[in-house]
Amino acid sequence: MAQLPGTFNPDEHEDQADFDTLPAGEYPVQVIESQILPTKSGTGERLSLTLEIIDGEYERRRLWANLNIVNQSADAQRIGQAQLASLCKAAGIGPIDDTEHLHGVPVIARVAVKNDPTYGPKNEVKGFKPYQTAAPAPRPATRPAAQTARPAASGSRPWGQRANA
Repeated sequence: MAQLPGTFNPDEHEDQADFDTLPAGEYPVQVIESQILPTKSGTGERLSLTLEIIDGEYERRRLWANLNIVNQSADAQRIGQAQLASLCKAAGIGPIDDTEHLHGVPVIARVAVKNDPTYGPKNEVKGFKPYQTAAPAPRPATRPAAQTARPAASGSRPWGQRANA
């Protein structure tokens, strides 16, 4: 039990915004929280990640991912470890022993919408790829006037010629 510093009247405050499921797509995110928790069955471990969208229409919205890193099911463990490998590679981080290394590093999360029979549609993080900022516009190719002259027809190579002094 927690004692509030005073009486809280919910009628004096706005309700929390209703967060609909995000459309399937790719979103720039960063890990803001991570912890190792037991799996539902209690026989393995999962990496629980809280991701925050860092740009665009849904900036500051959060997504959650649970990666089975130790599991009795070899397939579940393989998938979870592949997802963790994908996140590490997208973040440009090599071998890690602490998930804190992943915090604050921008990556792109591929998000799907899964229909949960109990709770309805929900977002599911399916994978990660590197975050890339927009590349600068390419410069038009220009040729300096001094390089427009053609080499002599004698077959000599211009880079092998010496200037006369």
